[in-house]
Amino acid sequence: MRLKLAFVQNRPVLGDLEGNLRSHVLQVSRAREAGAKVVLFPELGLTGYQLKDMVPVVAVRRDDPRLEALREASRGLSVIASGVEESEDHRFFISAFCWEEGELTHVHRKVYLPTYGMFDEQRYFAAGDRFRTFRLQGIPAGLLLCEDAWHASAPYLLGQAGAQIQIVLASSPARDVSRESLGSERSWELVLQHTARFHSCYTAFVNRVGFEDGVGYWGGSRLLDPEGKTVARLDILEEGLELAEVDTDRVRRARMYSPILRDEKRWLTSAELGRIDGE
Repeated sequence: MRLKLAFVQNRPVLGDLEGNLRSHVLQVSRAREAGAKVVLFPELGLTGYQLKDMVPVVAVRRDDPRLEALREASRGLSVIASGVEESEDHRFFISAFCWEEGELTHVHRKVYLPTYGMFDEQRYFAAGDRFRTFRLQGIPAGLLLCEDAWHASAPYLLGQAGAQIQIVLASSPARDVSRESLGSERSWELVLQHTARFHSCYTAFVNRVGFEDGVGYWGGSRLLDPEGKTVARLDILEEGLELAEVDTDRVRRARMYSPILRDEKRWLTSAELGRIDGE
């Protein structure tokens, strides 16, 4: 099965939920005209990242009427976007929403909230507590939000649950700038290659651009194939929309010739974790 993904590398306006929603709907329309069946946006693309005390102001419930236009825009394709989700007990999560054919089909709440360097997410957000696969246009897929991807257990769990596409939505700042490259890009490339190769899956990385409070976000969104090779990539620092195709036959071939998933001993992992916890 072949599936065209649209990578939207956007520049959200901090705190402007309504304006960012309008921009998302416009980009979905552009992606649809280009032939995409799945449209991907970065982490917190609906709100911007440096929200701080604005978190409750821009938060939405899953049935929030402000999301109606984006839900309607998903008819005939799938839309994956990220914003601040408010739960029924009034906790706030960094969440990724998937709408398909006008229905909300999956929500992932960010599990790992960084509190090092410039990051202070645990001050404002609650943490999710699960990683689940879902069907994306019929293909088993999984969602990760930025820091999630840096914890080996997260892509491992999605891989073991059968994900053939792992989608990473990010708000990654540009760090370690040199004439040759960005340190943040080099680090992410290693993480994404590991996910793709060791779980024999496509890995889609969608990162934002723009500046907030003096922090620049570098973009560089890309698709890696099940062998860990980058097959499509957007420029750094610039907004853009790019299409790339996944082919589940390539996942099948990768898993035939390198049966790492088949040979994984989950029972051993579970037993050893239980032993470690008991020590």
